[in-house]
Amino acid sequence: MSASASDDWAKMREALRKNVADAISHAQNVTKENVNKSSQEFILKAEDKAFIYLNKRYHLPGIPKAKIGQQCARPFEVEVVMGTNAYKLKLPSTWHVWPIISLVYLDKALVDLDPFDRDPPTPTAIVTNDAIEEDH
Repeated sequence: MSASASDDWAKMREALRKNVADAISHAQNVTKENVNKSSQEFILKAEDKAFIYLNKRYHLPGIPKAKIGQQCARPFEVEVVMGTNAYKLKLPSTWHVWPIISLVYLDKALVDLDPFDRDPPTPTAIVTNDAIEEDH
């Protein structure tokens, strides 16, 4: 290789290295921004609802392991905030579990109702000339 060819090769290599470093830096910044957007402080207030993660500590009767069953239990209402990491929930009396649960086992419920606990839709009435008929 001649001196000018090796100089060109070194300049090209340095330009490629700088492009790669810039691309890595940009990817890291984008990832950091996305993580900061998605990670919000997990704070519950009284009357908020939270799911309980089912694991070795919390499980439903009749389901041997959460691995083959439900991963979390329906949303329960927060009764009292016990501190920064613990909440007292309104649990059913059939659960023989201490109602004060660590933040580690909770996930904030984004909706107020469990989709399986909704009331059935009310039938609509159709008005005819003879009488009112119910449409189910």
